[in-house]
Amino acid sequence: MKKLGYFFIYLMLAVITNGQIQQKAFFNTSQFDPADPLRPWLDVTNHIRTAAIAGDMDKDGKPEILATEYANGGRVHVLEFATPNTLELVWSSPARTDVSSGSTPRWVRAGDLDGDGLREIIFSQSDGTTDGRVNVYEWDGSTDNGYGTETVIDFPADLFVSSGTGNFRTNREQGWVYDFDNDGRDELIMANRDSKVYILGINGDAPGFAAWQIEGGDPVAQPNNKFSAGSWWHSIPVDYDGDGVKEIVNHYWNFFGIWSIEPNGPDSYTYPSLPANPDAGVAGPIYYEYTKGINEDAVCYMGINAADVDGDGNEEVTGTIYIGSGDHNYEVIILDAGGSEATGVEVWKSQDQFAILADSLWKQVGFDYGEYWGNGAADLNGNGKDEIILGGVPGNYITTLEYNGTGSIMDGANYTAKKFKVYDLLIVGFNKYDSLGVVREDTVWSNLEYFIAKMDAGDLTGDGKDELVLAYQSVPDSLTFNTFTWNGSAYDKTTKKEFNPNAINLRVVEATATGLKPINTGLITPDNYTIEQNYPNPFNPSTSIRFSLPLSKKISVKVYDMLGNEIKTLVNNQEFGSGSYEVNWDGTNDFGQAVASGNYIAKYTFGNFSKSIKMSLLK
Repeated sequence: MKKLGYFFIYLMLAVITNGQIQQKAFFNTSQFDPADPLRPWLDVTNHIRTAAIAGDMDKDGKPEILATEYANGGRVHVLEFATPNTLELVWSSPARTDVSSGSTPRWVRAGDLDGDGLREIIFSQSDGTTDGRVNVYEWDGSTDNGYGTETVIDFPADLFVSSGTGNFRTNREQGWVYDFDNDGRDELIMANRDSKVYILGINGDAPGFAAWQIEGGDPVAQPNNKFSAGSWWHSIPVDYDGDGVKEIVNHYWNFFGIWSIEPNGPDSYTYPSLPANPDAGVAGPIYYEYTKGINEDAVCYMGINAADVDGDGNEEVTGTIYIGSGDHNYEVIILDAGGSEATGVEVWKSQDQFAILADSLWKQVGFDYGEYWGNGAADLNGNGKDEIILGGVPGNYITTLEYNGTGSIMDGANYTAKKFKVYDLLIVGFNKYDSLGVVREDTVWSNLEYFIAKMDAGDLTGDGKDELVLAYQSVPDSLTFNTFTWNGSAYDKTTKKEFNPNAINLRVVEATATGLKPINTGLITPDNYTIEQNYPNPFNPSTSIRFSLPLSKKISVKVYDMLGNEIKTLVNNQEFGSGSYEVNWDGTNDFGQAVASGNYIAKYTFGNFSKSIKMSLLK
């Protein structure tokens, strides 16, 4: 069962063992002081395009969430449930300071491309406006959250150009990682500039003797690989005929174009043959453009979904229409290939397979205006039928659409719409008016700026029930304080800005029998780990180093010279509980020999992160 919940990222943590000091940490810009040279740990500000549930990638019993970031060259972060009530930032892909991200990565997935049982973090990355690569980071098999600082294998966008493909496009909204052919190795489908569908896999074990290969769509073996004049947008696994084998449904931005590929077994796929009828490029049975009839060049911008809305074992395709403008923008749609009769790849053949379930659905649930961007499917109430889940604007609500169980699934009248509040209305500023000593203060609220960009479902808490992770964009990250003072003839205005501690960009929501229940999860970042300046400093012959940690973790404290040579190990990968601790350095190396006067670095390492201080020994 897939459930909704409410994610309010804040935490109260004790940082001193002999006294409880409460400190809040928010998953937004207010954590990050750009003047601190240790930054950035994480800088999602108002741009989490994608959040993906990764499962327990490092097999420590703690599930992870992957979150994207446009800043710092484009990065991905791993957030782990350190406890059932606490998320912790445990890994970040390296920052790139020499190139723009080109607003990527727009997608991230967890998978096992080489089939070795070690989970990978897979995401695309552009170099400014130029297609870049797909990065693959892999758990090392032993280290807690050990995903490394180097890829185990990457995929340059032009890798197969010499074989007849176009450049793979790294700035599209979706890439999909799934074991399409059931061979124990995941495959990747992503955008290509030629808009053909290539099924990519890895031959061999990465790192080592591994190489990318085209498993499906090879230009020589399968030349018939483009049935649309539009752009490839998304490919997903859908068991539309209920036979237990998930077909690959390909979605194009050309009047909501759809066609399919049938997996046969390891590295074997059936692509459609060239159509015999001249209208097959529009009207089936291989490829169909479903919004041609309403004359709207539409796409499901954030991606389509597989959903079994009636619980009969045959999956449908659901999503929303994006046009840019027009009468049908943000409408909720469903595609039904036909169930058990829809065998093979020649299944998309009739306008009757497509239906608009709701127009301006936000009005049905009580809003004057709305936009649907992020969308998904989950069985929220456990009745065996998937609800269609919709997020976007307003960003503080989720809308669900559920089939009632009788009548046609293609008729929107047979569905019930509900709304669920998942975000408090956000305060973005205050206006203070001072007129001859009479003070009036107004609160400024934000409702339409932030939106749910994408969503993902999975069992995060290990209770056998799925939660839904929501990625937010355009969240106002500042509070604006305007003061208007009457000078006798007009108001003088002064403005002050501060970080907004309630501007939250990632939420996990869960449904209960009576509504929504907050998970009340806090977030810990490296900012919550501290190392204080040693005392005394300068020192001779010894000094004390004080450090703190917010939860139990194995940590190290080591001393280095200014050339980076390790001098002394004070704490070596030992587990400490939450609290503050102190260690002493007596000015000797690991061999007990006194070191020379000079400057030294004390490095405090916790997981994949570290902090350092400079110390001066004077004799």
